[in-house]
Amino acid sequence: MHKHLLLIAFALLSTPAAWANVVLTLDPVTISGTPGQAAGWGFTLTPDTVYYISVSSALVDTETNPGLGFFSDWISLAGGPNSGVLPPGGAAWIQAYDPQAGTGFGEYFIDPGAAPGDGNGGLFLLIFSRYSADPNGCGSCFIDTQMINAQFGVNVTSAGPTLVPEPAWTGAFAAVALLAAARLRRRARGLDRPC
Repeated sequence: MHKHLLLIAFALLSTPAAWANVVLTLDPVTISGTPGQAAGWGFTLTPDTVYYISVSSALVDTETNPGLGFFSDWISLAGGPNSGVLPPGGAAWIQAYDPQAGTGFGEYFIDPGAAPGDGNGGLFLLIFSRYSADPNGCGSCFIDTQMINAQFGVNVTSAGPTLVPEPAWTGAFAAVALLAAARLRRRARGLDRPC
């Protein structure tokens, strides 16, 4: 009897359906930015060895300083690299943060009132669905929904010295003032007479 229980436990633990083996890694784990700035994360998402997956949501699960800013989920907009799906057993889905292209895991907008030295940290929750076949071609291949966590951090840095550029009109104004002064000087000396 004891032997049978051990065999059943081993079978349950070794069944691929029992555990999702998807791993999310943020790149970098901790981002930095100045008050009022947006910064973000790239990511690597390893595929499940058996099931197709499609990311449906990424959200902040826990955080130490919720008032520091807000997170915008970008990864679920794509869902996966191949028509919204990450196929099983293949290459990892790797995407860099690019604010112009709107790619990456997501973006964090730092509150303009944040002070340098402030920070926030916690866990992101990534929610994805698993399918027995490519969901783009089958109607009844949904298996279940899984969740995984990834740690994150946000550090507020100082903006550094702000250089105030000399306005372009200053040089033009100085040139006109010099010409006017020269003309007045010539007029005072009697060298500038009308013809």
